[in-house]
Amino acid sequence: AWVQMPDGQKGVRVASGTVNRRGVFSVRRPLWRISWLWAQWNGDRDAHNCIATEYQKVDVRAAVEGRMKRPRKDDRGIPTYAPGASPRYVSSVVPPHPVDPLEIHVEENRGTSWAPIQQGIVAAGKRSVFKISAGLLGRGGQYRVRGVTQAHNDHLAGHSSWSYFEVRR
Repeated sequence: AWVQMPDGQKGVRVASGTVNRRGVFSVRRPLWRISWLWAQWNGDRDAHNCIATEYQKVDVRAAVEGRMKRPRKDDRGIPTYAPGASPRYVSSVVPPHPVDPLEIHVEENRGTSWAPIQQGIVAAGKRSVFKISAGLLGRGGQYRVRGVTQAHNDHLAGHSSWSYFEVRR
């Protein structure tokens, strides 16, 4: 069996099974926090029980997802908004940490580079909505937005992919 021990707490069995002919036992299981794992053999009639002498640390990165809420897409498939609109960005974080914020970064395309124009914070829960300020968006502008979470005792930092959008002329 593989046993998980997060933050020095009592171990909890996360999987059990049979060792294959090559002597290998593998486990696929999602972990929601940084954990220490070790193997344990409960023994049988031919062999005594034993516990691995080395632990394996498994780092978990926060999974951040985000998308533009209800965009209209132009003929190229690019999300577009009318001038004066305040687009909304919907994001989620796994594992959710309601105490720790999720940073939202909005950038504008300046031709050869991207420049930050707005940054905000929302709760890093299962679903958060961030309103992008219409006053910062120019007609014909190209923008991108993503969510970023900082490292936590339970997980490493993470970020979503960029979501791109335009404002019509």
